[in-house]
Amino acid sequence: MIVYEADKKQFLRQSDYDDIENVILTSYKAATGRRVNESEIRSWRESLRHVAMVEPIRNFVGEAYYAR
Repeated sequence: MIVYEADKKQFLRQSDYDDIENVILTSYKAATGRRVNESEIRSWRESLRHVAMVEPIRNFVGEAYYAR
């Protein structure tokens, strides 16, 4: 299930200026009705921040986050 989807511009803006982990958390809760623990939220923040810094990704067309 996709719980977060954005085009490149939106993803980079949310990664650079917003708390992307909270954006994903809100979408995750809306899609699943469940919560996640703090370590999962921290992993979203850290991993997506690094993804946004990779130059080829900055030229990629979109980003999606899949949840199981």
